[in-house]
Order: sequence, then structure tokens, then C-alpha cells
Amino acid sequence: YISCSDRSLKLVEIFNKFCSKDDKILELGCNVGRNLHYLYKLGYENLTGVDINEKAISLGRETFPETVGKSRLICSSIEDYFVSFVSDEPEQFDVIFTMATLMHIHPSSFWILGSIVEQVNKYVITVEDEVGNNCFVVKKDYKKIFEQCNMKQVYKEYIEYENKIDDSGTIKLTYRVFKK
Repeated sequence: YISCSDRSLKLVEIFNKFCSKDDKILELGCNVGRNLHYLYKLGYENLTGVDINEKAISLGRETFPETVGKSRLICSSIEDYFVSFVSDEPEQFDVIFTMATLMHIHPSSFWILGSIVEQVNKYVITVEDEVGNNCFVVKKDYKKIFEQCNMKQVYKEYIEYENKIDDSGTIKLTYRVFKK
């Protein structure tokens, strides 16, 4: 996941359009922290990442030491994060975003989508495979889900990328921005 810079560059473009440099930002499923690194390099400094994979977080500390050293990284499942790490105060973050993470959430954990809305003040940004058809992708209608939670979609773009992670061909990602 370190080398998928084209995805991060598009994400940064979206952040520069909708977000401010002083926003408090949470990435769910941050892996090695590549997206956080790109944001940090452009002046976003109030960064938190959550990932279940301790090895990925450790690799991120080696690969992006400046960024990771100034960001808060938490090793946890998203479910446990919302149960254990988040206080009862709503709107803890200005922006919460995901990249190819929510598509892996099992239907029994769909409740976290509501928790995301409860914890965000301004924007939810999703970058997800909404058309994939395999055992690793649980299709979701993010527009419907977040609009049912009183958020308004203000941006959508669909992009196909060469899949550099495995040999499955292309990955089709939909970038969406929802405003609270």
C-alpha cells in the first residue's frame, strides 16, 4: 500500500477543495499511513489514523517517520475504536475519511457508519469500491447510507486504477464527499 500514490494524490486534491489545514482529521483503515503522509506534506497536521494491522503501522513508522511521528496512530479494529477510544462527545473530528476500508466491513458491523456520522463535524470522505464482486467486498450504497444520516453528498467521482496490490486487474474506486 506504500506505492499507490495516484490514489493519495486524488484524495489530497479533494481535501484541498473541501477542507482546511487546521481541520482535525481521522482516517479509518490507515494501513501504513500513506494518505496521512500526503496530507501532512501539504500542511494538514492534526491527523489520526486507525488500523487493525500492527505490522502495517510499524512499517509506516519506518517509511514515513516524520509524518507518523507527528500523527496519532491507533492499532485497533474500527469497531473497537468506536467502542473503546471514542468518548461520548459527538463531533470529535472535522473530517473522517476512508480509502478501500468500508467495503470490507461485514454487515453485522454496519452500525459503525452511524458512529462515523456522530463523530464528524464537517465532512465524511469515502473512497471505496462500490462495484466489486468478490468475497472481500461487501457492496454498499454510500450515498443512500450517509444521506439517510442527514448528510448531503457534495462531490462524486469514479476512477479506475491499475491494481498494484494484487493481480486482479483494475480497481474501481468512487470518491465521495458528504457534508454534515
